[in-house]
Amino acid sequence: MNLRSPPSLFEGMGPIELDLAVDQSWILERWWFKLTHVCQTWRHLILASATGLDLHLVCTYGTPVRTMLTHAPPLPLIMYYPRGLGDGAVMDVLFLLQHRQRLHRIYVGAPAPNLLGLLDLMVGEYPTLLHLVIRSHTEQHSASSRTSVELPAKLQAPLLRHFTLFDIRPPLGSELLLRAEGLVTLDLMDVVDSPEAHPAHLVRQLAHMVQLERLVVHFRTVLPNRTVERTLSDVGSLTALPRLNLLSFHGGSAYLEGVLARISAPSLQALSLNFFAQLTFDLPHLVHFVRTAQEQTFPSLSSTAHARGGGTNFQFHTAELRFEAGTTCVLLDSRARDQSQADSAKTNPVQLHVSCRALDWQLAGLAQICGALAPLFERVERLTLGLYISHPYTNSDSDSDRAQWHVLLRAFGGTKILQLADSGSGRLVRSVLPFTAELLPALQKLRVNGLPLPHIRSRRLLEQIFTHRSLALRPKRSFEDSPDDPSPDNEQLVRIGDQVFSLVVTDLIRDHFPNLRVGPSSKVRDRLKHTATLSRVACLYHLHDCLLVQAAQATEVKGSLNAQAEVFMAYVGGLYREQGMGPVNDFLRPLLYSYVQDAYENIRREHLLPPMQTPRAPTLRSVS
Repeated sequence: MNLRSPPSLFEGMGPIELDLAVDQSWILERWWFKLTHVCQTWRHLILASATGLDLHLVCTYGTPVRTMLTHAPPLPLIMYYPRGLGDGAVMDVLFLLQHRQRLHRIYVGAPAPNLLGLLDLMVGEYPTLLHLVIRSHTEQHSASSRTSVELPAKLQAPLLRHFTLFDIRPPLGSELLLRAEGLVTLDLMDVVDSPEAHPAHLVRQLAHMVQLERLVVHFRTVLPNRTVERTLSDVGSLTALPRLNLLSFHGGSAYLEGVLARISAPSLQALSLNFFAQLTFDLPHLVHFVRTAQEQTFPSLSSTAHARGGGTNFQFHTAELRFEAGTTCVLLDSRARDQSQADSAKTNPVQLHVSCRALDWQLAGLAQICGALAPLFERVERLTLGLYISHPYTNSDSDSDRAQWHVLLRAFGGTKILQLADSGSGRLVRSVLPFTAELLPALQKLRVNGLPLPHIRSRRLLEQIFTHRSLALRPKRSFEDSPDDPSPDNEQLVRIGDQVFSLVVTDLIRDHFPNLRVGPSSKVRDRLKHTATLSRVACLYHLHDCLLVQAAQATEVKGSLNAQAEVFMAYVGGLYREQGMGPVNDFLRPLLYSYVQDAYENIRREHLLPPMQTPRAPTLRSVS
């Protein structure tokens, strides 16, 4: 053990740095137990400095509580029984409650029937209690059959700093909460529907907690909206929580609105919300609450305290929308797009989750939430959409899905960088990519599954790129289209893309293998233009999933290697028509380098030549 503070300076020094690597089995609060057995000098020094070292006696399972309290110095006590109360534990707990003036921390967990008797005995004042955690291990899942557990109304702890309840109701007149001026953290977990759970009641108790920094409210079930909404019209003046920096909520949106309509938090740093699945989301007070956190100052706080508040944390520059099995979420971050990668590990200051399994429910819920919160997304420049649920292609729901995706994107109209992460189904790409020009007018950069894809700004051109000839149904023997009715399919763009692609590949081969003869060079180029190679590249971007085809032919066409290769060529042709040769070179040359290298090696082997000793490094040119 490495004790870094000189023994003579223990008293009054505050926290002591300890190296406990020698014995990982030590409980942190009991670090000093073994040290007192080293020698009499250490024992005297440690016990004489009990206050400075913050020494405690830990009373838990297997501890001879009565013997320890009889022979040990009168140090503060920690009562730790989180896994139930057997016969021996009950006797120890009852004995410890007789020494309530020494109890600094209490952590008790047990089934509801066992807790009822214990809580009945916890009446009165605990003058030195700092931490209190009480957990009801609910075994019944039916609300009608569950045993209701309520905190004693006369329980008092004037010095309480950290308070956590699991499935236990604080009564309306709880003296513990009404006199908790020094409370720093309040966690109410597995809250059930009851009159005491109304947001107005919660806020009345919060009004006394001027030091509160963390508030967690997690419901087990949804509180009926009518119970909350009928009192939203009469919220009165706002209750200020000047030091609150973390708010975490799990439940229905109506309850959250009832709380946020009644409080302000100028120092807020993090907001984590998890909603149950519900049909509608109406969040005007959430928007106002976050806007207030962006702008508000609190005159009674020092400049240092306000500096760590909401302000800059809630000026959002990046956003991520994730769709996963069982949940969907919005992650908002204040980091600008040019900040270093070192900051990427920071937790998103705002997280919103919706718990539901079906993708259409996830889309509908998140579309409503993003539509309601659109005023908060004005500065978002980097947007990531991630679909991590594998679904087979079906055409029956594509239109409804596409409409929901479009509602989501319209809330982020200022996006300049869009990243699409598709798990493999292509559902996200086909619903978003063809419409980026219309929905994101400020878009400058686009990435699909981590690969850069040049953004085509023309909506009409994008539509033509993804229109298969089976949808146009033009006669094959027609000589020329009418000027008033040009063919809407992508065949012309495929031809243009083919020529442009050949030019870029030929130029790329010449740059990297300047001494290659014409015959082998043509073979390398043909390998890259092979349908299988182009199909593989198209699938990297899910371009084939965006094809507009006859419904009866959708599966066949989108699974065709020829159709996949053609849509990639059409995209290259469309990019050339809109932006010229420079962006085409910038796109294709880095993308195709590894393919050129592999093709070159294969042709060498066909000519019975040994493989290259060291591959040539790419020399990518910037072509204007």
